[in-house]
Amino acid sequence: MKEIRKKIIKIVSIVLAAAMIGTSSGLLAFAAQGGNDNNTSSSVSDSTETSSDEKSSSDTDGKEETVYIISNADGTTKKVIVSDWLKNGSHNATIEDETSLKDVKNVKGNESFTNSGENYKWAAEGSDIYYQGTTDKTLPVDMKITYTLDGKTVTPDEIKGKSGKVTIRFDYTNNEKRTVKIDGKDTQMYVPFLMVTGTVLDNEKFSNVKVTNGKLVNDGDRSAVLGFALPGMQENLGLDKDDYEIPSYVEISADVKDFELMTCMTVGTTELFNEVDTDKLNMDDIDGTIKEFTDAVDQLSDGSSQLYDGLVTLFEKSGELADGTKQLADGAGTLYDGTGTLVNGTNDLKSGADELNVGAVKLKDGTVSLVAGIKDLKTGAEALDSGAGKLKEGTSALAGGANDLIKGADKLNSGASSLDSGASQVENGAGQVSAGASELNEGLGELSSNSEQLNAGAKQVFDTLLSTAETQIKASGLTVSKLTIKNYKTELNKLVDSLDKDKVYTLAYNTALKTVTAEVEKNNDAITAGVTKAVQAKVLEGVLKAAGFNMTAEQYNAAVKAGQIPEAVQAKVTAAVSAQMATDAVKAQISTNVEAQKKQLIEQNMKSEKVTKQINEAVAKAKAGQTTIKNLIAQLDSYNQFYTGLTQYTAGVDSAYDGSKTLSAGATQLYSGTKNLHSGATQLKSGTQQLTSGGSTLIAGVNQLDKGASDLKDGTASLVAGIGTLYDGATQLDNGAGQLKDGTTSLVAGVGTLHSGALQLHDGAGDLKDGADKLNDGVATLIDGVKQLRDGAKELNDGMDEFNEKAVKKIVDAVDGDIAGLIDKLKATVALGKDYDTFGGKSDKTEGTVKFIYRTESISADDE
Repeated sequence: MKEIRKKIIKIVSIVLAAAMIGTSSGLLAFAAQGGNDNNTSSSVSDSTETSSDEKSSSDTDGKEETVYIISNADGTTKKVIVSDWLKNGSHNATIEDETSLKDVKNVKGNESFTNSGENYKWAAEGSDIYYQGTTDKTLPVDMKITYTLDGKTVTPDEIKGKSGKVTIRFDYTNNEKRTVKIDGKDTQMYVPFLMVTGTVLDNEKFSNVKVTNGKLVNDGDRSAVLGFALPGMQENLGLDKDDYEIPSYVEISADVKDFELMTCMTVGTTELFNEVDTDKLNMDDIDGTIKEFTDAVDQLSDGSSQLYDGLVTLFEKSGELADGTKQLADGAGTLYDGTGTLVNGTNDLKSGADELNVGAVKLKDGTVSLVAGIKDLKTGAEALDSGAGKLKEGTSALAGGANDLIKGADKLNSGASSLDSGASQVENGAGQVSAGASELNEGLGELSSNSEQLNAGAKQVFDTLLSTAETQIKASGLTVSKLTIKNYKTELNKLVDSLDKDKVYTLAYNTALKTVTAEVEKNNDAITAGVTKAVQAKVLEGVLKAAGFNMTAEQYNAAVKAGQIPEAVQAKVTAAVSAQMATDAVKAQISTNVEAQKKQLIEQNMKSEKVTKQINEAVAKAKAGQTTIKNLIAQLDSYNQFYTGLTQYTAGVDSAYDGSKTLSAGATQLYSGTKNLHSGATQLKSGTQQLTSGGSTLIAGVNQLDKGASDLKDGTASLVAGIGTLYDGATQLDNGAGQLKDGTTSLVAGVGTLHSGALQLHDGAGDLKDGADKLNDGVATLIDGVKQLRDGAKELNDGMDEFNEKAVKKIVDAVDGDIAGLIDKLKATVALGKDYDTFGGKSDKTEGTVKFIYRTESISADDE
């Protein structure tokens, strides 16, 4: 009995091996993904929400569920996120669903829902629905990770950065039990989960690596570890571990230096038994059952060989990716150099703005002095006018009577003194006006001399911005006309319109369709040959039936080969078949079938993941480029506003400079006149002094003086009025100089902001250059990873062939017994795996699938 039991256990091993190997092709790619630290650590984020507007289109109805478990480094759960995909292959307007998830939200569209408890109704409008939610439900499988260092159990915090003999053990606890009927009795059994855990170890830190219940692939720099476990399977089948032990844990041991561990990824699934046909597991035909599994393993061996061939192609194509990232790195370097030129240009602009501001300050100071001088001149002119009035009064009195001569002479002398004093003040004021006007002219001249340099510098910066933008746009593969200050907005808006996602999608789709159609047309002869052979077989069967032979084409050919059909009959059959094959109807049928088969192949290829990904990537790149160009337009508009304001300002300065020339010339003439006036007043004062000691000479002089005083009074009145007008003009000039000073202060601040932005752009371009260089280096790492994956697939293929030759065939030769109870348990276990199709819930009418993805935190010595 024990011997028979052992033989049946061998059958179980074939079933488990076939199921696990069937899933290992996809899971090997998952393990190889860990070859890059950044990819591994971010492969599952704390949220699975996506901002993409693109959706997958389904051909069938159903619900696909992915449960993401974010875990601590010891395996304890931090957060559970569930993503559901409601497939709407029937393009229904509404989809009814059931779920126990909380915080449900649409993550790929704007479709709304209504719900009553756990019953949801989505307004799908023919589209698939992607939503996400959270749950606090108990997971079907818990994972515990323990660490030992030199035989002592330690925590993740205690082991990081340490060295020694390290063991990492992954234990899985199956929480999902069901009651099933086994031989008419209720029996508790676990839902069968295959747990696959993978991580990548740095060979500089890990050596002498060994894996229990797993596989190790070493490429020299890293060791990729992939482990399998089936928690609860041992108990389900009731097997003695001495006879056969089914893995329920994964263990990694190694000699470690400065311990660090990147993110570990684990996939849990019940789908490993989906392809197992339990109807063929029966006691009546054990040999047939074993042959079925032998054939399945042969097919899996062929499949692993195809996987290896595909990965060889991927490795050969990786060189093209490396060339592309090299071009990106070179382009980023060009951008970095261009932004350096921009920074230098803004430096020159900043220096010019500072000089302009200094000149504006000088101008303001000069106008203040000018206003003060004219004010003094006005005061002196008013005093002169008063003195002239007094002089007129004195001379009138002097001419009225000799008795008042002496008194009048005294008054005249007093008036002459006032006149002399006023003339002196007028002369001083006129000197200040002349000096202020000259300083104003000099300041405006300095500002005007910088106008051309400022305009040229600003235009140079603008041209540099446009040239850099044009270069980068062309480097990204887009076509754009030469950008100028006048046409940049029109040309860039044309480019934005050309990157519309609908236009890009249509172009990408048609391009892919053309390529796929050409590839299918290359196989036209082979397709035609296959269709012709199939039609010929149908024609042969029709001829045979008409002749009274009720057999298929294969049976007929076998009979001919066995010599059971006379040659005469063969000749008639062949002639009849040839005649029908030559008819237009049969030829038309062949042509129709060929076109239908080519159309079907084209449709299948257009729905493939590769073609869909190419189209989606083209749309995503176009969307990103559209956003970048819109931002570029906004930046260029901002600078254009500054550039236009600067040219208007410099034109105003040049105009003010021309006016200051005229003002300076007038002030010089005024100063010359006041000097003459002062000289005359001095002479008048001397004359009045002589008048007080003289007689007739004084009277004669007074008569002349009376006439001159009248003229002087008229002149001083006009002078006071003119100086008032000059004072008003100088005040307006002072106000304008103040506004100019405020404007140049704002200009300096704005140019400072532009300079800071240019520096940030330069720094950002440097970061882009560094990132592009890292990407270029990372592609080399990717190629190494693809090579590692290719080599791993080769090992899988070789190992599969060896397993098929040495293990399975020997097991087949050894099995010759039966245990009905063990097979019943195996059937029940397979059925439990097929029935487990949801975690968050679904409608009984909906077909579903579910898988669990665990992501653990990495352990880094840098976190200490």
